[in-house]
Amino acid sequence: MARPKKVKEVEETIEEALIEDEAVAEEEQDKEDWTKINAAYSEYVYEDEDDVKKICNMAIDRIYEKFRVMLGSDNRNPRNGYKMVALIFIKTFEAIINELQKLRETNATYAINIANHLVVGFTNQDNDEDEKNGNFMIYVKNLMKYVPTLDVGEYRSSDKSREYMTQWNQENMIEQPDTTKKIAAYAQKLLKEIDIKINSGEMVFPLFVSIYECIVEYMKTARSDMKLDEYEINFCNIFFIQAIEQDEGVDRIVIRPSIECKMSLKSDKIATAIYE
Repeated sequence: MARPKKVKEVEETIEEALIEDEAVAEEEQDKEDWTKINAAYSEYVYEDEDDVKKICNMAIDRIYEKFRVMLGSDNRNPRNGYKMVALIFIKTFEAIINELQKLRETNATYAINIANHLVVGFTNQDNDEDEKNGNFMIYVKNLMKYVPTLDVGEYRSSDKSREYMTQWNQENMIEQPDTTKKIAAYAQKLLKEIDIKINSGEMVFPLFVSIYECIVEYMKTARSDMKLDEYEINFCNIFFIQAIEQDEGVDRIVIRPSIECKMSLKSDKIATAIYE
């Protein structure tokens, strides 16, 4: 026996209403979960946002290929996953600066080598008077001539993401392990404050370095595609990065920390202490 038309229409209306309610609830959940992430992203990224977005979306793919970790896909808002990627890089960089501030208490110069991809450090050997006044300089130096080619080789399971990252750390984070472990732990703390949960300190540098690889790769490709002699962007207001064409065909990468980053390392108290 066929169901009355009115009953069927009422059921369809109820079903449509439920679907609509679920969509609204999901949208509201996205907004709630991403409040701190959106606010933090807006605080740092206000120049060259299109470049930053492209780089971070590249990094999402790269990180998944390498480690089977999909950032921004935890039923929150995958369309804004690039913001999470940018903030992972920003907060890890801040953790590096934080550690350099501590090392500054007992060192006139110091450099942290990160997976032979880049060096972050401070020095002021050329101007002792400036250093006595607390005006010492931070620098970032690119170490990569070529971005490593992805060659996973075998099938990779998402169940083994932690294992892949542990292996990567063992192969790449060889220098200054105590220092980099402190940085990773502090980066976790900073990320937790903006609702980005990194389950293990072992995840921090595999993610950070993978993002850095995409920054360098993007800069070289963008400069070449636009047929420019050089190309520069402000990456998340932590540094300016420039790709410069060279005669030998390998772009030179030059990185200049932002003024805000330099100022964070100024300390009259510390400068006085190392000269006592």
